[in-house]
Amino acid sequence: MVPPPIVLKTVGTVLGELLAAVMKIREETAMLKRTLDTLQSTLMSLTPVIRDIERLDGDLGRSKEELEPLKKIIEDGTKLVYDCSKVQWFNCVSRCRYKAKLKILNDWFRTDFNTIMTAHYVRDQKEILRLKKLNQGTNLLHPQPGAYVVTARDLYIAWGDTALYWTWTPSTHPSFPEVAELRAVCWLEITGWIKTSSLPSNQYEAYFVFSKGGKGTFGFHKQPVEVSLKVVGEEGDGQKQAGYLELETRPNRTYNAGLTRPLISKPEPMFEVKRRPDGLLEVKLGGFFTGGREDKEVQMGVHEIKDLWWKGGIIVQGIEIRPK
Repeated sequence: MVPPPIVLKTVGTVLGELLAAVMKIREETAMLKRTLDTLQSTLMSLTPVIRDIERLDGDLGRSKEELEPLKKIIEDGTKLVYDCSKVQWFNCVSRCRYKAKLKILNDWFRTDFNTIMTAHYVRDQKEILRLKKLNQGTNLLHPQPGAYVVTARDLYIAWGDTALYWTWTPSTHPSFPEVAELRAVCWLEITGWIKTSSLPSNQYEAYFVFSKGGKGTFGFHKQPVEVSLKVVGEEGDGQKQAGYLELETRPNRTYNAGLTRPLISKPEPMFEVKRRPDGLLEVKLGGFFTGGREDKEVQMGVHEIKDLWWKGGIIVQGIEIRPK
């Protein structure tokens, strides 16, 4: 007899079980009610995000086993909630102990779990757009001889469709018809893709083009970002540089007595921000060659997803590609 297939629970399923346990115990006992209310609120805020992530995972055919370690923590949380119902009201020591454990669990959901799910969601959205661009082709503008532009709208910008973080406005610049102004994010990720067959045979260099908003920028003067360009299929990790999107910025070498390294260490090598003749700013992402027999994918972008400090004020114009 063939055993039935093992059906793995999703993160959404075990999160729902935890939420149901919290709601049940909260109604059955007056103890720890405020703590359980806080945990319930946190779980309910995460539910729509988890639903979207599982939908995207399904579209991309990702394995459910990827998030198994998180499910174990959530299942242990469900057991913890049910154990709370067994505490006697007069046992102050046990009540305090379980209250502390529930607070730790809630803090984990609000920090570690939320960060992991954010990264997962951004990765899925980015991959879906990448596949779309590579299958349908990126719309390259050709505003002047020898120059090609991936507009801001054709880039992947994490949270770019959320008005709380980014503002889109039309532009009169002939090369960049629409721009995206960063209001504030901690997770900065901007990526573009093209195929080498979309350009004439030549040696090219790609530049991230941006400007500053009317109120200036914040968070970029002492926080390095990474720019990169990679030709998929070629050896190595591609071309990467770190630096600052503020002109004439020097790394912060301030030391904290409790640390053995600088709060911000100088990244090497440092890229250079240059002012263009049209007044915009640009950073070189890297170079690549077209014209070979094989049609290759070129990935290029700007990222700061390590320190997760809040930053804002730059206006993304697009990526310009020019012959070397």
